[in-house]
Amino acid sequence: MNENSTVQPEVMIVLVNWNRYRDTLACLDSLRKMDYPNFFVVVCDNGSQDDSVERFRMWAEEQNVAYRKFSAEELAQISLDKPQCGSLTCLAGVVNRGFAAANNWALQYALRLRSVQYVWLLNNDTVVDTAALRELVHAAGQDSSVGMCGSTVLRMDRPDTVQCMGGGRYDYWTGRTRHIGDGSRWFPPADDETSHLRSQSGMDFVYGASMLVSCPFLRDIGLMSEDYFLYFEELDWAQRARGRYSLGYAPRSVIWHKEGASIS
Repeated sequence: MNENSTVQPEVMIVLVNWNRYRDTLACLDSLRKMDYPNFFVVVCDNGSQDDSVERFRMWAEEQNVAYRKFSAEELAQISLDKPQCGSLTCLAGVVNRGFAAANNWALQYALRLRSVQYVWLLNNDTVVDTAALRELVHAAGQDSSVGMCGSTVLRMDRPDTVQCMGGGRYDYWTGRTRHIGDGSRWFPPADDETSHLRSQSGMDFVYGASMLVSCPFLRDIGLMSEDYFLYFEELDWAQRARGRYSLGYAPRSVIWHKEGASIS
């Protein structure tokens, strides 16, 4: 463990898996290369019918990573001791209850742990830059009103093309959403203090592929709505928080995303 980990906010990273263990393992590999010292990972398996859960155990053993497995029903039995830095916990569900419900297993656990200050909800079909989490935490820490903070999401198949810059806009007349910066070419911002946290004009929600959520936000606003099986959960969350928390964007937090892997 890095000796500076005790002075950095502790982050729970949450990945939801459903029959896509190869994507999840690639994401886990990239997380281990990050320069942020104080995090642990919770994989919520949504009733996979392949051998995903066993694959996670094997990966942890190969990587010498501390590993625990619980069923979703055993959530209340998980020890509230501070999790080991870099460890992996698997919460295994019996059936696919949807993206929001699976994330909520981990969010309930986070709310019980006093040590956790942020939860990073990250799509399992992503690969992260080494500075992705450090930049998210730094950006969110610049403004205490920020409840959710997004990343620069680039396309996996076109690494210099933007999929989303932090979040998107919602059209109340048509019910459609649009990602900010979608399709534009990515140019990294200059390395100065103003480049770490940016307010996107008109941003109505943070893109759920990479969404850092503060624990005060979780306690005040509550968990994700499970009325949404897949998509629109982050929009609902942001709307419930309007007037109480702001949305942030960390341009220098970069991830690459295989869009649509969850529904392929």
